[in-house]
Amino acid sequence: MKNNGIEGKIAEITKRDSRYEIEAYKFIERAVKLEVAKSLETQSPRHITAKELLGRSIRLAEKEYGPFAESVLRGWGINSASDIGNIVYSLIKVKALSASDEDSPDDFCIEYDLFSRLRKESHTMPKPEIEVPVIA
Repeated sequence: MKNNGIEGKIAEITKRDSRYEIEAYKFIERAVKLEVAKSLETQSPRHITAKELLGRSIRLAEKEYGPFAESVLRGWGINSASDIGNIVYSLIKVKALSASDEDSPDDFCIEYDLFSRLRKESHTMPKPEIEVPVIA
């Protein structure tokens, strides 16, 4: 029996391309859905841009994984904006996502530091005051 749901489509992708972990595809698909839902709250259905998806992906990672977000994404193989684009276009290829005629994988080949926001947030977090016991 063939699994045509998102799990089956991701399995189909990862059989052909092992650059990214299964979790990376699930995460990016979730980020797309969240960004589309957000856009529907304020206006009629519209296309979301690569930059909007990149921002949503980082905010979602920050929310779900906190100070470990960068390590989690890198562990899945996501190191750059183009990695997110590769994942998106793999999901489009198996019809898990859709794109307009004007969309291109090149939309993700931009200067965009995925992790700068995460690094900035981790530096602004207050350091907990811990009393270290003295062992004599």
